[in-house]
Amino acid sequence: MSDNGVRYDIDTAYTSRKIIGDPATPKMLLLLQKWSGGTVKDTRHAAYVLMTIAGIFFAITMTIFLSLFFGGRPMGLQPAEKSFIKQGNSPESYDQTLFRK
Repeated sequence: MSDNGVRYDIDTAYTSRKIIGDPATPKMLLLLQKWSGGTVKDTRHAAYVLMTIAGIFFAITMTIFLSLFFGGRPMGLQPAEKSFIKQGNSPESYDQTLFRK
């Protein structure tokens, strides 16, 4: 092959690839590395940090959802409701708004 006067420096190509990043690396990981201020050094560490953040947000979301869904009035009768029924009144005539706090 002819040389054509073009020289390719392997060291320059390696450093430019190192600075720019691998084209297969997701942009989110590169952005996390950039915004970390040097704390996150490589893409594997960035992936672990991103998965940890996603896990924390998932746990917070599930906690809020479950507390809203199941955190209402407990199942069963309240003490005021039990005393109302013990007095001989029928449960159908019980008005829950009278005893709700």
